[in-house]
Amino acid sequence: QITSLQRVGKHILHQLESCNISVGDTVSCEIEYDRRKQLAQHHSSAHIINAAARIILGNHVNQAGAHKKFDKAHLDITHYEGLTPKVEQIIEAQSNKLILEEHPINSIFMQRSEAEQKYSVRIYQGGVAPGNVLRIVDMPGIEAEACGGTHLRNTKEAELIRIVSSTKLSDGIVRINY
Repeated sequence: QITSLQRVGKHILHQLESCNISVGDTVSCEIEYDRRKQLAQHHSSAHIINAAARIILGNHVNQAGAHKKFDKAHLDITHYEGLTPKVEQIIEAQSNKLILEEHPINSIFMQRSEAEQKYSVRIYQGGVAPGNVLRIVDMPGIEAEACGGTHLRNTKEAELIRIVSSTKLSDGIVRINY
């Protein structure tokens, strides 16, 4: 089982749960499709919810953090007050509207300066991405972020977003559990 991934220069290191291999050994790897699909759904859904929250709450909304697991995920956004259940429902409805509209999700590599010029520094949701070449995940006209995560190719593949709850973590930060 792979427990984490880390980019080191041009390489992606896979941390394994246990490992009995040596330099020169041949290994065989298999992707667990259902797990990967669910993680991609959670990852792309963070972008969709972020965009929906910005549409509903205002242009001040940015991603402040996120965490995606197989069975659950959350997105932390910048906002000046907690969300009521009604506002949660409205953001959920807007998120699912974006899914039903079947927007493409494009992943492209760009030089940092080109990406900033094309999309602005708003691409740095959740922090500034490292390196001079950035992977931009772009839902044209909706959301573009520098992001190295596993993504879907179209919003329709997210299928359905259900917001479970939200919590005001601190002044200016709200966690949306989905």
